[in-house]
Amino acid sequence: MTPVIADAAAAEAYWDAEYAFFHKIITDEVMRERFNRGLESIELVLYQVRKDGRKHYIDYVGETQIGRQLYAAVAKKHVRSDRQEVIKIRITPKP
Repeated sequence: MTPVIADAAAAEAYWDAEYAFFHKIITDEVMRERFNRGLESIELVLYQVRKDGRKHYIDYVGETQIGRQLYAAVAKKHVRSDRQEVIKIRITPKP
């Protein structure tokens, strides 16, 4: 039930809060649906790590954004058991 608010400023503050609440819920749900249903593509930009003779555990670094969340990406060249060379990518949320 909608409350009756006599003060105009209090009423405006109440409806602003209601709008912000529902806007966040709807926006978050739309972003979740776009990602979960495959409507949002994921694009990575990876930069090759410069090798200087030391052993490195990663070959590429980069980042991507999914919705409003920023993610760090690292990749490593890997040879599978069937001798096919692949690149393994790990994506983790950035703080």
